[in-house]
Amino acid sequence: MCLGIAFLIGHFTFIFFYALPFGTKNKFTFFSQAYVYPFFHQNWNLFAPVPDSNYRLFVEYRKESVHKTDLFSDLVAKHQSNRLAGYGTLVLVFSNSIHYFEKNTGLLSSLNGPVVNDEYFMIIEHEVNNYLVTIEKIKPQKIKITLVVENVLTKKQRVYFN
Repeated sequence: MCLGIAFLIGHFTFIFFYALPFGTKNKFTFFSQAYVYPFFHQNWNLFAPVPDSNYRLFVEYRKESVHKTDLFSDLVAKHQSNRLAGYGTLVLVFSNSIHYFEKNTGLLSSLNGPVVNDEYFMIIEHEVNNYLVTIEKIKPQKIKITLVVENVLTKKQRVYFN
C-alpha cells in the first residue's frame, strides 16, 4: 500500500514538473522530461511542416464604391471567432493556393513585382473573384490583388500584385 502511494506521489510530481511553463527550469524538470516524454513521440511535423510564412491578401474591388480589404486575414479572423461557420474550408483553400504560388513561382529569383501568366496566381485570382461574386454579391470584374508574403524567421517581405 505504501509503495503504491509513493508511486502515485512520484508520478504526479513528475507530471507537475513536466507541465510547468517553458521558462521554468530546474533539476527536476530534466528528470520529468525523461519520465513523461513518450517512447514514440509524434508531433505535427509528421503531418504538415510548420508554416514558414505569414500571408496577407489585399483585394481592391468596386461595389458602389471602391472597397479595400485584407481578405485572407478577414477569413482567418472569422474562422477563429466561429469554427462552425464554414470559413475553415475557405481559409484552407486560400492558404494552400498562396503556399503553392509562393513556393513555385518563377519570381523567387527576381525582385518583387507584377505577376504575369503565372498559373498559381491565376488560381488565386479565380478564387478571389468567385468569393467576391458569391459572398459580396458583386458582378465579375477585374480585381486588384496584392499578396504580401512575410518570412517568419527573417521578417523579409515579398510583394506580388496583378
